[in-house]
Amino acid sequence: MAQLIPFTASRVTRIACLTLACSLAQGCGNAGSPTEINDGAFIQVMYEGQPLGDIQIRLHQVRGGPVIAQSVSGQDGKAYYQQIPSPEPSSYYVTVEALSDGSWDLTTEAYQSISENISLKPIQVSPGQQLEIPDGAIITNSSPKRR
Repeated sequence: MAQLIPFTASRVTRIACLTLACSLAQGCGNAGSPTEINDGAFIQVMYEGQPLGDIQIRLHQVRGGPVIAQSVSGQDGKAYYQQIPSPEPSSYYVTVEALSDGSWDLTTEAYQSISENISLKPIQVSPGQQLEIPDGAIITNSSPKRR
């Protein structure tokens, strides 16, 4: 008899986002043709005043819409964008995913807060923006999970 694997809401959300990102990478999106931008365009992820690496930042034209650009922050917290849609939307909505080694993660509340409350300017207008992760948003393996 097969055993069902329980899925948390955040795991289902991550799987859905990954599936969407994979389908867009294969050319199923209709966000317009991408434009090359200079190597200095980035979004820096900050947490409690420090840069935070291993965060995948996805940009959307509308809240909950398809991914139109994505990148992963390095140890300096900077996620560089080599291509963006053309023309760029007037602002981007943001979703994030922690790509850690499993020793830490973001709380469900942090994922929800970022996707509901954060928007960024067009990258060509403002090529060095910061994305602030809310204080207390990181949980470690030794922390009680708040999911």
